[in-house]
Amino acid sequence: MHDGGSGAGEGFAIDASVVKADANRQRGVPSTESVDWTSSELSTRAVQEYLQALEQDGQVGATPMNLSLTDPAARWTAAPGGPAFYAYCTNYLIDVHAGVIVDVEATAAHRIAETEATKIMVDRVEERFDLKPKRLIGDTAYGSAPLLNWMVEEKKIEPTFRCGRSINAPTARYRAMPSVGTKRVTNTAARKAIRCAASGVRSQSHARISPKPTQ
Repeated sequence: MHDGGSGAGEGFAIDASVVKADANRQRGVPSTESVDWTSSELSTRAVQEYLQALEQDGQVGATPMNLSLTDPAARWTAAPGGPAFYAYCTNYLIDVHAGVIVDVEATAAHRIAETEATKIMVDRVEERFDLKPKRLIGDTAYGSAPLLNWMVEEKKIEPTFRCGRSINAPTARYRAMPSVGTKRVTNTAARKAIRCAASGVRSQSHARISPKPTQ
């Protein structure tokens, strides 16, 4: 495995941004309400894709409280704070040494979908660019048992979670470097992930789990 340059692939960071869906709040119904998806009024592309995904993969996570009739794949969320709305997430995988986004995966605004997107992106970057990080940095939302097991047991990646503040934390700069298949870091979530990785320290609130040595 080549590392694409000194330090490249040493550590990746993961974060997500909530993106408001183009779905009218007034066109939503409680998920407990029966919906006739065969109605001609609901024969839109968004609805058909949602039904196909539901038939193929089943319901991801808990059933949402409200369901959009115009874009049912969007998730009803109040994660950013304030009134709830229908949304998706853009998930970013960032090479913290190079300061570039190496992959993006869109999902519904749901924690389980976001953690699954992490697996997809790590595998995809390894396949496309022969890059696999030694460490993966993220907040505690990515600390679920299934994801930790996958990272430590299957991928042999050291997970580092929860970026807190420390008065002794050194500062660091990461410059955006052009690279094939990468994007410059301009998104707020991606910049936050890099600042988190740049702290270089772990306070008592940080959780760090070392993988078992490869046999």
